[in-house]
Amino acid sequence: MQKLSCSFIALLILTVTLTASAVTTVSITPATIELPEIGQQLEVQVKISDGRGIAGYQLTLIYDQAILEHIDIKVGDYLPPEPFLVPPVSSPGSVMVGAVAISGVAKKTDGILALATFKVLIKKDSTIQLSEVRLSNREAKAIPATIKNGNVLRDRGLATPLGLETKDITLDKGNLGNTVLEPLDKPANFDNAAKVSIEPAKIGLPEIGQQVQVRIKITNGRNVAGYQLKLAYDKTVLEYINIKNGDYLPEDFAKVFDVEPVISSGSVLYGAAAIGNTSKIADGTLATVTFRVLARKDSAIRLSDVLLSDGNAQEIEITTQGGRVTEEVANRRPVITERTDGGKSLHVNTIVTTNGFPVTALTSIYQNQNGIIVKAGMLIEYQVKFSELSVLKSGGVYVHTADGIVLQPSAKGQGMRHQKAPISRWSHQQIELAPIVNKRIVAITVGSKVESAPKGLFSMLVDNIQLTDGNTIITPIWLSVDRSTEKINNNIYGKLVGVDRLNLGIANDEVAVYPQGKVLTSWGRIKSDP
Repeated sequence: MQKLSCSFIALLILTVTLTASAVTTVSITPATIELPEIGQQLEVQVKISDGRGIAGYQLTLIYDQAILEHIDIKVGDYLPPEPFLVPPVSSPGSVMVGAVAISGVAKKTDGILALATFKVLIKKDSTIQLSEVRLSNREAKAIPATIKNGNVLRDRGLATPLGLETKDITLDKGNLGNTVLEPLDKPANFDNAAKVSIEPAKIGLPEIGQQVQVRIKITNGRNVAGYQLKLAYDKTVLEYINIKNGDYLPEDFAKVFDVEPVISSGSVLYGAAAIGNTSKIADGTLATVTFRVLARKDSAIRLSDVLLSDGNAQEIEITTQGGRVTEEVANRRPVITERTDGGKSLHVNTIVTTNGFPVTALTSIYQNQNGIIVKAGMLIEYQVKFSELSVLKSGGVYVHTADGIVLQPSAKGQGMRHQKAPISRWSHQQIELAPIVNKRIVAITVGSKVESAPKGLFSMLVDNIQLTDGNTIITPIWLSVDRSTEKINNNIYGKLVGVDRLNLGIANDEVAVYPQGKVLTSWGRIKSDP
């Protein structure tokens, strides 16, 4: 069973010393649980009492899987609002859950840590036990506690089942060693310290209203399991849009969890951790941050509260370097007009369910109510490629304005370009934005929207989606060279029509051309289902 990395709690802290003056108790409530009828559900609460300075917890519930079937487990109301929840990890007969508050500590001593729901399989006496209970304050120091298990009774007539009496168990502090973040003496020499910096160090601003992206880079990192950082900027120059985890933390066999950013006026606090793993590379991108330009004047972007942690929650020494924003015009990249086979791209696929009926299957890759104001001469450019087995070869990128106008690709243009490119099936596309000059683009989607489609597979790769002036990139929307390691959210735009479902991901030319996710085959080389 995968355990919550203690380093994750260690990352998401502010330096405040808190102590517990009384012994905290974590217990199953009710202590004696009468089973309802077979097939019915019962709810169990994990409560805390006499808790002080609690910023995070981890616990495991152990139950008899022959008697109960786990349905759900949720975070309770004890921690401050909107805590970060580590997705529950279920194994036969047990379920682990954890949560961390990054906005403070619990303001009350008693409350509900978690609520678990089970379904009754048979009527038989048993216990629900607490295991691996860990409480932590904002300095990631372990808080000792006692635990009280619960009894599950098949009949109301029994006060306590034989041999299943509740026990108070004092947790062994020796087993909590990994949850303690011991202070380290600062070395006099930082030559071997990891370096966290903003790149580019000198950021040329695009036009007002356009977006600019900066990267938080790490060099000389070793065995990094997680990080926390705070980015401060001039709010009169830049407007924060989003921050995303980069490609540095490993996702080979572990899961990387990032925390919902904490946004303040002119700053953003963010963190992420690899559960059960550490980075295998020294250099990479911790995070990428996107801003919108509000004014063209010189300012600074500063890094603060930067913490790196290893797999044992030990702090890693670092140096930091901020960035400088200048009103000088940013160097723009030329428009990308060619795409060779291979490499990673956006992959869109679905199944058209009915022959000859309309299809609408769009998922957003850019969506913002403030949007992009279109100026004369602007274009959307991209490359698209359809699987040989795709029965529908019409689709690509769609542009949506605030007042409901939708600009879409030309199917005729796609077909002509395919005929001219016999070696690579990638075709370069342009969408003229002249019809929406001075209007606001609020969404850019990928997929297909047609009046009639044949039944079967729709499978398409899309790459290098750019807002351009025809020669240079004004705003990159999705370029694989920049974003191929990012997580992609499958945000359906509008209502799906005529399809079973719609899937969006990042894939090489080696893709699962049917969306069930069961078979991986070469792009366009499998036979259709009969």
